[in-house]
Amino acid sequence: MADRSSGRSRRDLPQELRDLAAWPQLDPSQLSPEVRDLVNRRQQAIRAYLEGGSLRSIHSECALSRTEIIRCLNRCLSLHQDGRIYGWRALLPYQHTRGYVRLKGPVTGSRGHAGAFLQFLRDHPEISQALDHAILTTKVADAVRESRYSHAEIYGHFRRLCRRARVSQTHYPLNTHDQGRRSVARYAREVLNAHFSKAAGRTGGPDARVRARVGLGKGSALMTELPFDLVSIDAHRLNFIGCIGVPTPGRVELLPIQRMQFLPVVEHYSTAVLGYHVAMAREPGALEVIKAARSALTPWTPRALSLSGQRYPEGAMMPSAALPEATGLCWNALLVDNASIHCAIDVAEGLRRSLGCALNFGPVRQWYRRPLVESLFSALERAGFLRLPNTTGTGSADPHRADAAANAVKYEMLMEEMLDLIDIVVCTYNGTRRESLGHASPLERLSDAVLGASSFWLPRKLPPLPPWMPEIGVTILSKTVRGDRKQGRRPYIQYAHVRYTNPILSSAYDLIGHEIRVHVNLDDLRAMKAFLPSGEEIGVLAASTGWGRSRHDATLRRNVLRAVREKKLAVAHGEDAIQSYLVLKAQQAIERRDAKRGRRHTVSPEATALARAVHVSGQSVPSVTPRPPGRPAAPLTRQTRATPAPSFVPQIRHRGVVK
Repeated sequence: MADRSSGRSRRDLPQELRDLAAWPQLDPSQLSPEVRDLVNRRQQAIRAYLEGGSLRSIHSECALSRTEIIRCLNRCLSLHQDGRIYGWRALLPYQHTRGYVRLKGPVTGSRGHAGAFLQFLRDHPEISQALDHAILTTKVADAVRESRYSHAEIYGHFRRLCRRARVSQTHYPLNTHDQGRRSVARYAREVLNAHFSKAAGRTGGPDARVRARVGLGKGSALMTELPFDLVSIDAHRLNFIGCIGVPTPGRVELLPIQRMQFLPVVEHYSTAVLGYHVAMAREPGALEVIKAARSALTPWTPRALSLSGQRYPEGAMMPSAALPEATGLCWNALLVDNASIHCAIDVAEGLRRSLGCALNFGPVRQWYRRPLVESLFSALERAGFLRLPNTTGTGSADPHRADAAANAVKYEMLMEEMLDLIDIVVCTYNGTRRESLGHASPLERLSDAVLGASSFWLPRKLPPLPPWMPEIGVTILSKTVRGDRKQGRRPYIQYAHVRYTNPILSSAYDLIGHEIRVHVNLDDLRAMKAFLPSGEEIGVLAASTGWGRSRHDATLRRNVLRAVREKKLAVAHGEDAIQSYLVLKAQQAIERRDAKRGRRHTVSPEATALARAVHVSGQSVPSVTPRPPGRPAAPLTRQTRATPAPSFVPQIRHRGVVK
């Protein structure tokens, strides 16, 4: 039998709660002998009761009353704040299984207010909800929040809520000595402790809120047990500043450039870096992501190191060199963040169709979804980049942070040498043994997985592409063939303000006014494949005039055309437009340096644009001659007329510009 007010008995106990082995356990080794004996007797009594023993026999064996046995059982079945039942933990003496609930009304004076504040909040639910909202969030309807969390602000908001609810100064808690200030602070701490994630964001900012979601003791939903199952890619701005050398008469001028963007492709099973790309830009674009993915599928060759003291350590290389069998292997899923470069059609659709992989876009600002690529950035910084004299440090509060631009010039940290260093550090990371991999290196773990793979692992290698299938980074467009037989203008197509043609297309007058399909490689716009609507190939179309000489991508062409449109650059017919742009940027960088001579070194946007153009085109930095101080730049004209035209020659206007 059981007391009516005691709650559950063994008769109505659910089956899932009868498994005592599943109850939260208790370690009695640290208890005193008296307490340990009491806990053991209570456990023995509950076990005997649930096994069907009578309360009379249990009372005689365990020296516990019938009411005490039923009370202990219900205490064990009480719900703990961690979401489980108390279990054996409830058998400890003086263990409270429920909070204190005040029944007596508030009193005046400085004593006897235990539980009064919670009672006040229960009597005023509108104040309780608004106060919880103010504690856990940063938005309040009737006030502008402070930049940082403070108990004083919360108390001020509580006073406004009391005035709105018409709580006078003669009522609790405003009639106490501190007018409820300590009660509000104590309640706010309890609310913050009960909502750790929100409290972290409230007191530490968005980064703390995201970090609070890690370390919950739960495994990741994205698990990999086979090689090339999951691959991550992300962009990271390297923490150092390099410089570029511009040859001038008598010396080479060193100009600081912006920090480089590093885009690695990390394989999850082995944590190896399959490939990477370095972008000379403030923010990388979709083309840089495609270049990084392409580098992970192509064989790696060591760089021709610029400095004689630099070398690759033994065993430092990329997976395609250490394991030729893994060259060109594709992955099943690619993990990216929600950055705009990853949402571009060329990335979202191009990579998915070309590689046959799924794209997994993680939640916004949730870096922990890609822990490997984030930990790689930290490891590379510690291994090499933060140890350079031209480092920018880990942040503005880094005590080792120095004048990175000045040190880059002082120690002649040239761009090519920085690219060599990046390749060496990445290859060294691949060949370094790690404790987390069982004291094996990423290359060794990947090699063991590929060469000793089980029978159910099927390597995914891209087959040779047919001529009509575009490669990675190649987009297909429809272009209208233009031309005029009467005016003798042969057929051509125009892409990005440049004409393209070849002997076959230039003779196909019947295609004028019709559309053809072209395969545009955004990484190299010097030429593109063309196909008829029926699918027949008509060959490779070459860029006209000087655009077909130097390698350039879509971004570099836009920069050149912008300089022409702003009348900063004039390109003669047949002249190499890219080489002219290099000369322009080199001259602008030198002029900017001369204008700030004597001041501290700063990053030069013109030098950064020059570095990117050199990196993309593969050309060398041109030699320029600085203009004397005070001499203005010569006006840019397409043709210089030695003598003025006769007055009877009419002026020709084209779009409002006199020619």
